[in-house]
Amino acid sequence: MALFEWDEKYSVGVDLFDKQHKKLFDIINDLHEGMKNRQGKEVLTKILDEMYEYTQTHFEDEEEIMDEYGYPKSSAQKKKHDAYVEKIDEFRSQVENGKLLVSRKVYNYLQDWLKEHIMGMDMQYKEFFEDKDIEA
Repeated sequence: MALFEWDEKYSVGVDLFDKQHKKLFDIINDLHEGMKNRQGKEVLTKILDEMYEYTQTHFEDEEEIMDEYGYPKSSAQKKKHDAYVEKIDEFRSQVENGKLLVSRKVYNYLQDWLKEHIMGMDMQYKEFFEDKDIEA
């Protein structure tokens, strides 16, 4: 059983975004699994690389659709996305330079940020996109 489980309360009503958010949950759970198996250090770089790549894909998709439909808060979303990608890149750099070995700190950050972002920023667009026919 995953520690950080998807729940319908996280659904933003856009299938593509929900599917991508679920993938982000999976990546975070992979880090937890590595930590549980005492392989946190070994999987940390892989997980951060995967999170960095996948969040960029997700954010690009989200921002493209926001722009296409004229979502009024897209600028604020983009700023939050940019800050998150920078933080992941900072973690990657710290691991590479031997300055970050504790995966619990990373795990907590990734989990907390994702929950807060979905429940805060992303839920704000749920009603906006509700009547749009967005294809996944």
